[in-house]
Amino acid sequence: MSTNLAQQLREGTTKSHRMAENISFVKSFLGGVVNKKFYHKLVGNLFFVYEAIKNLA
Repeated sequence: MSTNLAQQLREGTTKSHRMAENISFVKSFLGGVVNKKFYHKLVGNLFFVYEAIKNLA
């Protein structure tokens, strides 16, 4: 990943990251307390994100 792309991603997602950090699930996740069902859903959803990134390469 080029530095330029990394910088653009960081700048372009800053607001979304701040908003996400204030969601109850994320606070619990970062605190090490997560409902197993919700964690399973998160991992399942992230599969599609990483699959899309992989297909760009």
